Amino acid sequence: MAYSGYIYASAMQKLGGCAFDFTGDSWWAYLMGPDYAPNWTAHQDVTDLPAGDTVASAELASLTYNTGVWDAADTVFATAKSGSAISQVVFVHGSGASALVLWNSSGSGLPMTANGNAITATWPAAGIWNLINSAV
Repeated sequence: MAYSGYIYASAMQKLGGCAFDFTGDSWWAYLMGPDYAPNWTAHQDVTDLPAGDTVASAELASLTYNTGVWDAADTVFATAKSGSAISQVVFVHGSGASALVLWNSSGSGLPMTANGNAITATWPAAGIWNLINSAV
């Protein structure tokens, strides 16, 4: 089963307007600490992610989208603040003032504590997000 999670309200509007290219655009994953409190209606872009709660970020690669399932290659987060708790992942569209799209806190291996080494996120075999049969 792909991740379940929540979609930010601003992303829902963009999804309805077909504003995202799931395989051609830049997509990022942000590892967040337990103090980040998502606000589904107010939070819209990466400037709404508190720097103190952002443990690491990495661009997703080898993106695929097939029959409503979005996926990427497993992702290496090269630098993660040692000793930082990680309990959430936020998926972001674009670079710069990127749009917050999907939030998840139920991924395999979460919560965890960064030890200063690279972290590899192994995305579910069923994909990161099933847009058709989603629990969001």
